[in-house]
Amino acid sequence: MLFKVNFILVLLVIAVAVTFSIPSLARYKNYINLEAMFIAYSIMEDRSESVLRHAGKYEKYLENEKAADGFAVATFEEASELRENSISLPILVLGYIEPENAKKAEELNITVSVGDVGYAKALFSYGSPNAHIQVDTGMSRMGVYCHKKEDVKNALKDIKEIYSFGKDKIKGIYTHFVESDIPTKETTKIQYESLFSLIEECEKEGIRFETKHCCNSLGAVNFPEFALNAVRIGICLYGYESENLTPAMTF
Repeated sequence: MLFKVNFILVLLVIAVAVTFSIPSLARYKNYINLEAMFIAYSIMEDRSESVLRHAGKYEKYLENEKAADGFAVATFEEASELRENSISLPILVLGYIEPENAKKAEELNITVSVGDVGYAKALFSYGSPNAHIQVDTGMSRMGVYCHKKEDVKNALKDIKEIYSFGKDKIKGIYTHFVESDIPTKETTKIQYESLFSLIEECEKEGIRFETKHCCNSLGAVNFPEFALNAVRIGICLYGYESENLTPAMTF
């Protein structure tokens, strides 16, 4: 058990050090993406209260050190674990949550992702949690479809319907880059332009977002000009070779 807890601590020490070693990101909201860390949690044989309680302390350390403006996780269960461990920073769930959990998400102040009109209608019928609109600009997993500028008109129609259900609870909008690990890739530029055009059209309709984000770790490193006003740092926290990153430690 000691090894497992210390393993999480090492990841978080790297998180603090590497986060501050990307100076160009200092002006953006930094959502530390804990998905890889929670994968580490999920493969543990021992998910006892003791392990999870220790893990929560390390996220609390990140919070106290102001190393992040919030946390991004894959599931609602992961977000709930952070709240149970007294983490008060904003938490965004990137994946699907059951509509029936909307009220609990609202009570725990957990932000959910919404990328479908029917899902938004179901979700907000159960509760009024804060939400970010998820836009599919090329990943083809979840989100309002907007792969190119020509899709903006239909995407705007969907977002207006989603907004009619959530209204003032819609706090942000985001997308996922497909190939941001390739600095010269035109795909990333196309994805960014699709999202940015959609945001512009939303604002013309009076729909404004407090938080706008599309850059994951390598998006932030290779395409800092696309950062909007928030970034989701994940893999860079655990070690990734790049001329734009300063190693926090070696083994």
